[in-house]
Amino acid sequence: MTSRTSISLSALVLACGSTPQEKIATDSSSLLPGMVNVDVTSAQATNGVLLGEAGYLRRVNFMSSYSIDITEVTVSAYKACVRSEMCTEPATDENCTWGIVGQENYPVNCVTWQQARTYCDYRGKWLPSEHEWEYAARFEDPSVHKYPWGMSSANYNTKLNMAVLTDGYQFTAPVGSYSPTGDSALGLQDMAGNVWEWTSSTLCTDTNDECLNCNADSLLDGGWCPGVDFPCQTCGNPQTDPLLNVVFKGGGYNQGMAYSRSAFHYYGDQTYYSPVIGFRCASFPEEE
Repeated sequence: MTSRTSISLSALVLACGSTPQEKIATDSSSLLPGMVNVDVTSAQATNGVLLGEAGYLRRVNFMSSYSIDITEVTVSAYKACVRSEMCTEPATDENCTWGIVGQENYPVNCVTWQQARTYCDYRGKWLPSEHEWEYAARFEDPSVHKYPWGMSSANYNTKLNMAVLTDGYQFTAPVGSYSPTGDSALGLQDMAGNVWEWTSSTLCTDTNDECLNCNADSLLDGGWCPGVDFPCQTCGNPQTDPLLNVVFKGGGYNQGMAYSRSAFHYYGDQTYYSPVIGFRCASFPEEE
């Protein structure tokens, strides 16, 4: 994997979310997940791409292509950061994967938003914004990717980890367990199910009349602002405001298919952690 020495603000998406601080990668462990490039040329050529769902659409313009981890960050990968003393250990509550023998290739869960962000910083990467995450999951045409693999939920038991399935995994599953049937068009694994994934985007609470319902209080609207292309541009920065809620995506092992739609999001405060929440990182495009 090509070494990246810093994070440039020009590589970020014009989205409602935080901007990463400049960091230097300090470890070249082979335990890292691979990455896939997300080419935004098509989106740029059409004046942005529509993300969200019918009635709750937003048009997003990307400033630059980027890359994103193929898998959720694993326990093994996170351990390297803990050994470096840059990261703190995740919680070890019931169903947490940290410290469990034989779960090194499971997604690290029970991490707060700050712990996830610190890990990505340590790797010289960043937490993807909600728009980066969703476009990667629905690449290249969101209109035909309700889920990472397409439009249909048929045979979903072969495509994602959900606790209601008799697949041998009562809770989390090793990353990539449902590959390739559940993969996105880019080959990203577990973008639906297994664990929700933290993003850098804050939950918007814009006071604009068109955005009064932009706080995700209703699971039905998922926090989208109806009919607004660029909603909630004053949502704030979680790095400077610890009271802001932060968005996570993808659905977890304890939810149904409605929560696994790539357009759906939910949120938690920055100190929240759960066995059903993990993360993956984004970075500059990989050199090919």
